[in-house]
Amino acid sequence: MSDQPNKPVKTFRCKGGISAAVWQNQVERAGKTYTRFSVTVQKQYRDRDGNWQTTSSLFEEDIQKVRLILGKVYEYICLQETEEPEPPEPF
Repeated sequence: MSDQPNKPVKTFRCKGGISAAVWQNQVERAGKTYTRFSVTVQKQYRDRDGNWQTTSSLFEEDIQKVRLILGKVYEYICLQETEEPEPPEPF
C-alpha cells in the first residue's frame, strides 16, 4: 500500500460548481492486471456563512451540465489505451 493519497487522473468542471473526477484502478484477474475507471460527480456551493460545501444533490438546471461533463468523461475513458486489446468488430 502506498503512502500517497489516491488522486483522480482527470477532473472535468463546469460553471455552477459541477465537477466529475475520473479515478483509475488496477484490478487483477486470472493473473493479469487490468485498468478500470470509476467516476464521482459532485457540486460545490457556498453556504449562508460563505463556507464551501460539497453535495451530490442537484437542481434540475444542473442536469444538463452533468450530462455534458459525463460525455467528456466517457470520451476521455474510451480514448485511453487499454491493457488488453479489444476483439475486432463483427462484419
